[in-house]
Amino acid sequence: MKTAVFVALIGFTLGVSVAQHDDDLLFGRDGNRVEIIQPQPHPIRQMSSVLGRFILDVGMDFYFDYNTGLPDLQFCRVQQVWISPGLVGSKSGFGNVFCESGCSNFFNLPTNNTPHHHFIFAVQSPGVYVWDVRGVNAVARGGAALQDMPYTYRVYMVAGNPLRLFGAVASAQGYQGNLYDLRLTVQLRQGGNTLATSTLPPNPTAIHPYMVGFNQPAGT
Repeated sequence: MKTAVFVALIGFTLGVSVAQHDDDLLFGRDGNRVEIIQPQPHPIRQMSSVLGRFILDVGMDFYFDYNTGLPDLQFCRVQQVWISPGLVGSKSGFGNVFCESGCSNFFNLPTNNTPHHHFIFAVQSPGVYVWDVRGVNAVARGGAALQDMPYTYRVYMVAGNPLRLFGAVASAQGYQGNLYDLRLTVQLRQGGNTLATSTLPPNPTAIHPYMVGFNQPAGT
């Protein structure tokens, strides 16, 4: 596994972000390729504590032109690229759709004659979780095949009020590949002891190329 990543720590925060709970991912087109039109920049969403779990409603739909009222697309596959261990996205009538292993990890728009769908993402423990997706195999409203999204769109999901660390990344000297193909490991250490570890692919197109969360008290 490739691990040649240099980390430039920007900062940390103990606060939580305000989520727009109804802010669906809207799939449209940008020239000859499929694109997630909004929300931009990629969101940081706060999960809700419900019956011992942390949950988040994530919606998706086609982008509709404000002038014509017509959708940009007639078809798009939402393909998962990465998901944090322990995070599961489910849908009523479909069961678990997105997860680390054993799920289909894609969803077609439209399904059941509608492109508008909602999923409940759930975790058991506080932390920062990542869901990375792309639009692929899209067909424009007029019938033209569109190129796949050339990058990965990241949704950060914050469960509870964890210690958050985020920053920028740069590849090791001489590395010519895509940063997303690397794996970044962040460790929280105290007195020479490792208290917690988190691993994820760095995503230079996200609001933060990396953000991790540790369920640790302030001052750690």
